[in-house]
Amino acid sequence: MPEATDNFSPDSTKVFSEKLNGRVAMLGLAIGLATEALTGRGIIDQVFGIFG
Repeated sequence: MPEATDNFSPDSTKVFSEKLNGRVAMLGLAIGLATEALTGRGIIDQVFGIFG
């Protein structure tokens, strides 16, 4: 049976993509919360307001 190694090195492109995705998600949530505070409409109401 092969011995387990700890030499795992993630692909740098995937690491960058995941960091970018997380940052954009946090930014979207912050904008949604700020808009909710300013307009009084919740995030779900904002989303459904955009789509119909």
